[in-house]
Amino acid sequence: NIYKAKARKDIDEVTKSVRSMEADLQRQTPVNAKEIESFCKGTAFVKLIKGKPLPISNPHTKIPQEALNSILDDEDSLLPIFVAFQAYDYWCHQQFNTAPEEDPSHPTSGENPTLESLKQSATQLIDQHADEIMPKIEPILEEFVRADGAELHNISALTGGMVAQEVIKVLTKQYIPIDNTCVFDGIASKSAVFRV
Repeated sequence: NIYKAKARKDIDEVTKSVRSMEADLQRQTPVNAKEIESFCKGTAFVKLIKGKPLPISNPHTKIPQEALNSILDDEDSLLPIFVAFQAYDYWCHQQFNTAPEEDPSHPTSGENPTLESLKQSATQLIDQHADEIMPKIEPILEEFVRADGAELHNISALTGGMVAQEVIKVLTKQYIPIDNTCVFDGIASKSAVFRV
């Protein structure tokens, strides 16, 4: 079989490379041949993920054009939720000159965002497409204002479980972690992963 022959050839090449590195490093115990074979079988699933921090939204951090196009093209896109959260972060940054997660003494009570203030923040982030995209974002912003910063316990538990699962993936170096941004819609019970 041509595929098995190619797989054996690949395993032999990788084994030669491993043995050469072991000699260079003067490693006392060689890597087991079964481990090398297992690694070669799983290489189709090896993926390099170069993460980047998500900055607090400010006027200089616009939502990428590809993301805005996705919102316009896909009726079921969850990106409007991401934009709404970015607008809320931007509003917090303007009001308190910090984000809630950066300052433990951040005032959680007191002044809360209004729909108009959140719409203005969202407009700053999506500027040129605001007229087209705002109708999709506005219902989410209305929900932000209505909820007044409250969190539902079941959604918090679910997202905590999702984060724990990603931490386990990174710590055990097994499976592929989420790359960049995951948005969960608790109303529709669906999630999506975006690279923004």
